[in-house]
Amino acid sequence: MEDDIILIWYDLDFDDCVTEIKNQSSCEHMNFYFTAFSKLHSCISYIESKPKNDIIFITSPINARNILPFIHKMRQLYSVLLISHTNEKFEDLLKDYSKIISCAHDTKMLHKLIKENIYLSQKQNVTFSFYNQHKKLTREISKESAGFLWFQLFKNALLNMPSNDINAKEDLVQYLKQRYHNNNKQMKLIENFQETYQSDDAIQWYTGQPFLYRHVNKALRTEDLDQLYIFRFFITDLCKSLLQKFQILKEFEPEVTLYRGTRILID
Repeated sequence: MEDDIILIWYDLDFDDCVTEIKNQSSCEHMNFYFTAFSKLHSCISYIESKPKNDIIFITSPINARNILPFIHKMRQLYSVLLISHTNEKFEDLLKDYSKIISCAHDTKMLHKLIKENIYLSQKQNVTFSFYNQHKKLTREISKESAGFLWFQLFKNALLNMPSNDINAKEDLVQYLKQRYHNNNKQMKLIENFQETYQSDDAIQWYTGQPFLYRHVNKALRTEDLDQLYIFRFFITDLCKSLLQKFQILKEFEPEVTLYRGTRILID
């Protein structure tokens, strides 16, 4: 299973810059899947096949003119980074394509832009996710909605599972270790989670570690039952902790306003 973030480099003629960026990112254990394309149709087809990922797209201004008309409106395209070692003009592209962030003139600047975009994607990716890509938040919640009822039953069953289930925790830990086995930094955090986690610490772990909140957020917004089941014990602890905090808050604040941070596409 690929990482949620995919870094795609599209160019007709690759140079050492591609290898350098890939090596730098690997050394810093940045969490993304990297792939490169030199053929237009292959690149477009690949992007179309990844509707649930965030794609950071790198290309030159001249190649951007050829491919962006086909991919810019795709929801999975998170941002576009241009790379040019010459004085190639690109100002007109900025007017036509809002997802273009900047144009880098060397690998150092490009690497900085990649890090910034990965960070923003991880922090802000509580996106609007809809049935049929449009209507999930506005769908009619009725007894006739079999899909909605099924998800509610599943959620209730999930929350009624014992939170001290050793097997449930072991399932989650093994899943995370498999996902991050090439990332020493994340592996140490996962091992710390395995050894020290307590139910009362669920909120702190959720807000502090990308390997938890990224997967939990994605599972909830896509209603992925398999993923929700894997994270079942942690989601149960998190819900109980939030409910406890809410009950305490209600004693001092009769009315509570909830703000939700999200990324909204311009297009």
